[in-house]
Amino acid sequence: MVNDVGVSDRVAVDGDNPDDLPPLAMEDHVCQNCGLSYQEISIETARQVIQSIPTKVREAVFAIPSEIWRERLRPGGWSVAEYLCHVRDVYSTYTIRLHRARTEDRPALEPMFNDLRARRFRYNESDVHAVLDELTATAAGFCEEIDRTGSEHWNRAVTRLPTETRTARWLVRQAMHEGRHHLDDIHDTGEALIPRGLMVQAAPESVRDQDLHGARFDHVRLRDATFTDVQITGASLHDINLTGLEIRGALLNGSRLRGGELANVEISGELRNVVMNGVDIAPLVDAELNRRMPERAKMRPDDSDGFREAWGILERLWEGTVARATAFPESELHRSVNDEWSFIQTLRHLDFASAAWVGRMILGNPYPWHHLDLPWDVSSRFRARLPPGWGEIPWDREARPSLGEVLEIRHERQAMVRQVMAALTDDQLASHVTCTEPGWPQLENVPFKECLRIVVNEEWEHRLYAERDLSALENFGSEGSPNV
Repeated sequence: MVNDVGVSDRVAVDGDNPDDLPPLAMEDHVCQNCGLSYQEISIETARQVIQSIPTKVREAVFAIPSEIWRERLRPGGWSVAEYLCHVRDVYSTYTIRLHRARTEDRPALEPMFNDLRARRFRYNESDVHAVLDELTATAAGFCEEIDRTGSEHWNRAVTRLPTETRTARWLVRQAMHEGRHHLDDIHDTGEALIPRGLMVQAAPESVRDQDLHGARFDHVRLRDATFTDVQITGASLHDINLTGLEIRGALLNGSRLRGGELANVEISGELRNVVMNGVDIAPLVDAELNRRMPERAKMRPDDSDGFREAWGILERLWEGTVARATAFPESELHRSVNDEWSFIQTLRHLDFASAAWVGRMILGNPYPWHHLDLPWDVSSRFRARLPPGWGEIPWDREARPSLGEVLEIRHERQAMVRQVMAALTDDQLASHVTCTEPGWPQLENVPFKECLRIVVNEEWEHRLYAERDLSALENFGSEGSPNV
């Protein structure tokens, strides 16, 4: 059952008698479950959260198979459908409560009698789709009542039991808390029931080598699915729940996101012409990163002196990063953080990048590789489409060389690039290079400048990744790895 405090009550209390009512949360309530502090919640913040609840509840409900919407986890507990009906009734009830607080002198509020409502009004037999629409209406109505309540009204008092006096401000905070908690209850109930085998049809383990061009997917659940080397160019997604989605190595050029909600989102990548709510944020992000890291602005040089300066900065910064890494046990330097390369794998990849773009493209060595060089991770299907000679390039992701072995190769590759930078002229930068021998890169008439810019960019970005992951390893310490 559910109490009037705003959290699920796991204790079997009947709740039909006023004497059985659990106490209301206090004006200065701090939730032990979610940490929410009522005194820190402004009216405007609460209104924004309440306004978002119907959409979030709809997404949560449709993420759960309809076959288990009416299943209960335990006797006396509530189903997804019952939680949904309760949230709808919370906002209709609190609309009237707030209206009475605004227009009456210390009105006495009737208890909601949550379990009685669920039984008498047949919550578990309700039309879920209709209730979702009704929730949208009741939440909107409550927001309208908030808008009608002036600043002079927020301290007006209401009572439920004789000893319970609360303000109009508390009503809004409480209603927000109810919505947030019962949204979690819907999530938790669905998550707990799905593993019990209540799915009508299990998802196939794997879908491979199929052309689904023009296919249509309705009411499809792909939770925890994995997509590798999947083409969805030109696809249209509507009413999609992408909560917790992780995307790596994706091309999103020309994509449009309309009516989306982005909260607690982390984006790492190259930004160009990224317009959010009418504002191109790419220059803003670029300026802020340059402010935080002044050397970053020097990582896109145009002349030979600029390239020499950039490479000198990179060698100096990397010297500090390597010194930091040597303070770790070597086993830590083979550990992966969040499925990214380990520190040693990062150095191996930079060795590969220098060999590819300087050793092969600029110096003309068709096979500049060391057996510990590490190309980027690609799918087997993509690997099959690579040019002739790619199969001869080293690709041993699981190798575990010592830091000393990798640094020896690293110093050789840095010296190679340093020598190219030292002799660099502006005329060279304006020239083009070609390498058509089997292997990679296999390109014609590539700007000399672009080859060096790729190496400079790789060195800059991967050092930031390495520093980030070393910090993560420090934070986890001996308690465990973020991801091994």
